[in-house]
Amino acid sequence: MARLNRRQAVAVSLAAAMTAPWPRPAAASEATSGAVRYGNERRYRVTHLAEVDVGDVPLRSLEIWVPVPMAQPEQQVRSRKIEPEVPIVGDVAGQAAVARLYLTEGFPGPGRSVRLRVSYEIACRQITVDRRALEKYRFRAYRKDEKYLHFTRPEKKIEVNEPAIVEQAKKLRGRGRNPLEIARAAYDWVLDRTEYRLVHGLKGAAYCLENRHGECGDYSALWVALCRAAGVPARPVTGFWADQTDQWHCWAEFMLPGGEWLPVDPAIGGQNPRNRQRYFGGLDNRRATLCKTYDVALAGPPAGQHQCEFLQVGAWWWFTSASLEGRRAPKAKFTVTGKPVAA
Repeated sequence: MARLNRRQAVAVSLAAAMTAPWPRPAAASEATSGAVRYGNERRYRVTHLAEVDVGDVPLRSLEIWVPVPMAQPEQQVRSRKIEPEVPIVGDVAGQAAVARLYLTEGFPGPGRSVRLRVSYEIACRQITVDRRALEKYRFRAYRKDEKYLHFTRPEKKIEVNEPAIVEQAKKLRGRGRNPLEIARAAYDWVLDRTEYRLVHGLKGAAYCLENRHGECGDYSALWVALCRAAGVPARPVTGFWADQTDQWHCWAEFMLPGGEWLPVDPAIGGQNPRNRQRYFGGLDNRRATLCKTYDVALAGPPAGQHQCEFLQVGAWWWFTSASLEGRRAPKAKFTVTGKPVAA
């Protein structure tokens, strides 16, 4: 048997973990980890569909990625079905997984479509924080290990080293503030100084800081960048509302020195004073998590390694050696539909 390298091992272990049976929840459907609590479970049936109209270009290859939710403390996945059957591959950092279709032959005729459908049942749990436990939390220094360095590093859309972000993070860090206080200061600052506005795609932290507006992905990117620049590990989260159709959303998380991750939703938190308090450290049970990163990289065959700076609805690539003049190029459409499952 061939020996797996580290990146391949991550992909294999992710795929194995995602096929685990549905776990039994703790008493009263509550699971508790320190200050963070998971409960009030709701189940949904979800279908995620990618459809590529191949046009009339003679294709040499076509690759489609559909993100697949992984088991998380806030969610469990079962009854997964992928049509056609294709492998699930994890990204090299273990923060995302995708169903990956790769074709080099057998393409349908002009005007026909290639489809990749992923369906599953997902149990989403509400997240709450025990405020008293947080008040008693003993904040110690972070261990500057590989995990810490990974979640404080700059990325293409999370520009931690941008001078304006570094300067603002320095102000938010202040003197003697612990990681919880820094994360909250960054949260309040983003909510007070950023306006929600459609920008059609992820623009990133630097754009959001400079222009003081953006979508949910930009809110989260800016908040994550400020936390990271201030020395607090943080990561963005992409997903969708599990009881609706094509209602994509982004939020974020930050890590306490003890390793616990607390959720934050800057976009929803800015809607009213009640939400401001609720969505710092808490989330509802209507959302499904897809990726806990913006920067997704898949390693290994087929087609080598691809990088995707924002994988949420899905991604695709195609290649032809023919001229495109006078031809209809391929087009892709990604949809997700979720419906509550009766108790």
